[in-house]
Amino acid sequence: MGTTSNAVRRVLASIPPPQRALLHKRHKYPVLTFPKDAESLAPFFRAADLANKTLVDINCGFGFMTAALLAHPPGGVPPARAILVEQDRGLIEYVRTNPPVPNATVLEMDQMATEFHHHWMASEDAPAKVDWSRPPEETNVTAVATLGTKLGDLNWTQFLRWMADRGGLHALGRVPMYLFLTRTYSQRMFAAPGSTNRGRLAVLTDAMVHAELLLERSEKELVFYPYLQTIDLIRIEPRETPLFKNCTLEELEFVTRSLFVKKLQTSSALKTLDPTGKYLIKEIPGEVLAKRTLDLTTEELVSIAEVFAKWPLKQEFHGTNLFTGAMNIG
Repeated sequence: MGTTSNAVRRVLASIPPPQRALLHKRHKYPVLTFPKDAESLAPFFRAADLANKTLVDINCGFGFMTAALLAHPPGGVPPARAILVEQDRGLIEYVRTNPPVPNATVLEMDQMATEFHHHWMASEDAPAKVDWSRPPEETNVTAVATLGTKLGDLNWTQFLRWMADRGGLHALGRVPMYLFLTRTYSQRMFAAPGSTNRGRLAVLTDAMVHAELLLERSEKELVFYPYLQTIDLIRIEPRETPLFKNCTLEELEFVTRSLFVKKLQTSSALKTLDPTGKYLIKEIPGEVLAKRTLDLTTEELVSIAEVFAKWPLKQEFHGTNLFTGAMNIG
């Protein structure tokens, strides 16, 4: 949606001039535009995810969500401290000049970059790690992240990698995450077998996390500039054990990406993985082969990926393609 549309003009007209000037320059991620919207969202967060914890607000924008969670914590006990991460210079300067909460740490950096880990994750100030076997509410950190569309795909990719490798924020344990996503993105994330929205995003998410749609709201109720469209709030809880055991996350992504290219019957789609037609088709149950790829469950796709992972000729036929472009989910 262009910034010249009437809807955008009406929103901009209602925003105080200092914030308005910054929003014109911020297009990579949506920005929660009004404090009242953040306050209305606070009750949807779990008290156990926030009480006395470190709250990391990724792509924090003006910091309104952090301010609301500290001022109106569900259960009455606020986070012990807040880390606001933002890469837009103008928004960082605004947050530092108008801190949403006292004593917040404001980091000007891309949360996916190495500097984030070196500057904070590896510092003495970082929260203590909690064993992966402990439930998410027992970790010392909770993250809030606002993700866009294309960049949202790339960011969610990195979060999944962190979970698989116990790296990034998830080096600290099974850190729960609250994601603000556009409706079109969340529909793909939650797409069930048989849905036309079903693809790699739904499969990889299901394989790695428990995802819960907390809130579905329309653009008339919440304003995330410049995305004047529906925004959903989702809670993510990493699985203690992924649904796959005998393949890597990258192999599962490669198999899913290959099978969903044409969304054919599985027996036909397998030719994109095994051009010989001699190995994979013999190792996969007939009831799975008879289904359309769109109708396959996550568990069935995992079973195909685990067969593919054992195939001696996979490198000969696919080589570096196994990982080239992998994890750019959609």
